[in-house]
Amino acid sequence: MGGTVLLVVAGLIGAEVLVRNHAESVVADTVKCATGDTSTVSFATMPPILWQAARGTYASIRIQTSGNRIRGMRGMPVVIDLHDVRPAAKGSAGSVGSAEASLTWSLDGIKETLQAAVPVAGKLLTDVTASPSDGTIRLGNFLVSVTVKPKTLANGTIALHVVRTTGPGLAAVETLQPALDAYMAKQTLPLGLHADQLSVTDRGVNAHLTSANVSLPADAGKDCYPTN
Repeated sequence: MGGTVLLVVAGLIGAEVLVRNHAESVVADTVKCATGDTSTVSFATMPPILWQAARGTYASIRIQTSGNRIRGMRGMPVVIDLHDVRPAAKGSAGSVGSAEASLTWSLDGIKETLQAAVPVAGKLLTDVTASPSDGTIRLGNFLVSVTVKPKTLANGTIALHVVRTTGPGLAAVETLQPALDAYMAKQTLPLGLHADQLSVTDRGVNAHLTSANVSLPADAGKDCYPTN
């Protein structure tokens, strides 16, 4: 009898590990599709994931990206906590009850993003420094500079407002801003996340983001999670 019980327990533990590893792998693949970055995924340990899978609802999932990028925004690690997750099943859409995230957009990441957004002028932006006192970031060199101010748009996404440009060979604000806006407009955040707090530090930009009652497509493998 004792041996049978041990076998049953061992079987349940093995099944728990297999299901957990598979679920984490599936979520990580979807995150990579939605952000372009790899991630570490962990499901709540209680209740057991076998129980959560049987109910079709996962209590909480934590996602921590590697920090390489979120789409075209470089150098942006993010930690996302999802709650009350119901995966899509049998052709029906899934949902996320709520999500909360924090991200840090590094100074080098902002520089690389701006260089990608405005390739010609971007070549001149070799140095980057932050000014937490007025919430701005300066990019350039000893001859030219661009000063930008991170801001939150009405739809909750993060944008960069060009405050001023100085120096020869650098396009005016009127030229840089439309190019930057066009680039940033494509960099929507996954899972309907929108920034409700934004601050500039010595190291970059910190943001807190939230979303609620987000739908997941029935074919997540094809379309990833929604990006807006």
